[in-house]
Amino acid sequence: MSSANDKPLVTVIVPAYNSAEYLFKNVTSIIQQTYKNIEIIIIDDGSTDSSDAVYDKLSKSDSRVRLFSQRNSGLSAARNVGLLNARGSFLMFMDSDDFFLKSDMIELCIEKIMHEKSELLIFGFELFYSRKDTKIRHVTSDVNGMYSSVWNKVYSKNLIEKLEFPVSKYYEDMGFVLRCALRATKVSVIDQPFYAYVQRSGSIASTNGRYLQHIDIIDVLKPVFSSEEYLEASTKLKHEVEMFTNYQIITHIIVMFYEAPKALDINEDIQKLFCFQDEISLSPRLMFRTTPVSNYFWNIINNLIKTKSNFMVTKFVILVINLIRSKWRE
Repeated sequence: MSSANDKPLVTVIVPAYNSAEYLFKNVTSIIQQTYKNIEIIIIDDGSTDSSDAVYDKLSKSDSRVRLFSQRNSGLSAARNVGLLNARGSFLMFMDSDDFFLKSDMIELCIEKIMHEKSELLIFGFELFYSRKDTKIRHVTSDVNGMYSSVWNKVYSKNLIEKLEFPVSKYYEDMGFVLRCALRATKVSVIDQPFYAYVQRSGSIASTNGRYLQHIDIIDVLKPVFSSEEYLEASTKLKHEVEMFTNYQIITHIIVMFYEAPKALDINEDIQKLFCFQDEISLSPRLMFRTTPVSNYFWNIINNLIKTKSNFMVTKFVILVINLIRSKWRE
């Protein structure tokens, strides 16, 4: 859908749950964009705080804000409601506690998309801790930054046909983004930070004990490798997808080990990730070629030394050695 001046309509999908404290800043950063042909879809996922008052204020202040409500069903289900109701030719996603860093970012993205005739555009983001309002890092063009998150991108609507987010799964972004990237005939990148990703205490991304959810990456990523998009992709693109997936598997094995309580035996869950790696014929060599692995491992070991017993440090080192010895393929 386009306006009279032929600028395509952009839909920004914002799932929200108990986000009254953050939502006004979030949506205001969209409303104040210099690109005006937008619609903002807010999906309330059964909030129990004062979000209603914020929704009411936002919808009265700008007719481009559309509100949908559902019983608490999770982030993926809320995003799927947004997909079903989006009218734009291009789609974006935001988390309700995040915000856009630049008021002209949508305009710059659409200009580049139209100029390069791309179907997917990826832009940079900055990571903040909410309580300290501290910027941690800027990420854009590495493979992990390109494929791991749904919200630092602009999608042509035709990429999303018959796609949806898996409900009741963690890391739900990954499979969705990979399949969109595999479908795209042209992908553009703007290596500038346009998006503020806010990690706040109590959020899914910062909750301790989430080692129990790392196995979800199998259910999220496995369908990608049997999809028509993957089977028909170029060798180069397949390699990128495989490199990203391998990085995620090994990283989740390491993080699962680090986050698990001392007394918990997680060997069975770790083995599931190894088996998934074998099933899709991936080699750890791909990840070792593209990341500063030695520094990464030593940082984990140093943190283990501070927080875990010597036994746990030894166990971790053995895990890494076995990973390298038993799974390195020429």
